[in-house]
Amino acid sequence: MRDIKLKKMMHAYFEETALLNEGYSLQERASCIPEEVPVSISDSTWEIVTSPNRLMKTFHFDTFERMKTFLNELLNYQEDVGHHAKLTVDSQKIIVEIYTHGVDDITELDTEYAVMADAIDDDTSNFLSGDKGENIFVY
Repeated sequence: MRDIKLKKMMHAYFEETALLNEGYSLQERASCIPEEVPVSISDSTWEIVTSPNRLMKTFHFDTFERMKTFLNELLNYQEDVGHHAKLTVDSQKIIVEIYTHGVDDITELDTEYAVMADAIDDDTSNFLSGDKGENIFVY
């Protein structure tokens, strides 16, 4: 019963914000999110795609080692939080697609995942480029 109510609420929310159609930047879409809805999308290169609504980003890697490190850290993160994305590995890139399956839409869990994926990407880039300073994988 609770899942059905949440799904209806999220569906109504996304009907009201019709800017989720393709062609609008993530920043333009993020500016339409009402404050009362617990979803926030920062200015990023994540896209919102439809059927179902989900966040998607392609991460490109210059070495196999960096791709493997990113993937391992991302897999560890999603196991720790119990929220999993669709990960597609293709040569030296990883496509991440994330949405909450219980409501077939984007929720705060998904935006938190996106923020963490970006942070892991930054950390692996700095760590493997020799700037080992204080860059450790913490989530």
